[in-house]
Amino acid sequence: MNNRSVIYENDYYAIYETNGIVNLKGKKGGAAVLPVLQDKRLAFMKVYRRAVDEMSLEIPRGFGNVGESNRQTAVREMTEEIGGLGFKIESLGFMYPDSGLLDSRIEIFISLQTELEKADVVQHDPYEEVGPLLFLTYAEALQKAESGEIRDSFTLTALLRSRKYFEDN
Repeated sequence: MNNRSVIYENDYYAIYETNGIVNLKGKKGGAAVLPVLQDKRLAFMKVYRRAVDEMSLEIPRGFGNVGESNRQTAVREMTEEIGGLGFKIESLGFMYPDSGLLDSRIEIFISLQTELEKADVVQHDPYEEVGPLLFLTYAEALQKAESGEIRDSFTLTALLRSRKYFEDN
């Protein structure tokens, strides 16, 4: 018999304890997007993440709003977080950030032909510390992933799944 109790709950997730095992139940979907500029460089954010107590090199991402599709979430997050406008957005599929702990299914996108025109609308949560954007070629980004400089699961998934967009034909 399952003995499930709520430990914590907010608008985004609930933390449950069931028979001594802790799980997170997501309440909203989410999306992450790999911004690719006209010159094929990729745009990354440096974000301080309290959970790991360090700066993380990552792509824009966030929870969905009520009634918002994953694609709309990706577009909104890219605009809010880096001022990016995407003109060709394609899905790279879904991923689970931590299937042993969290039930959230996140859709990963690539934004081709991204323009950084909306710097005046960039918004970050007050508790986030965000550094300047970093622009890398695909090869440079892969090198940072392989060396362990990129450790964010959304970003690693986007890099792996976007390879076909950068391979020489």
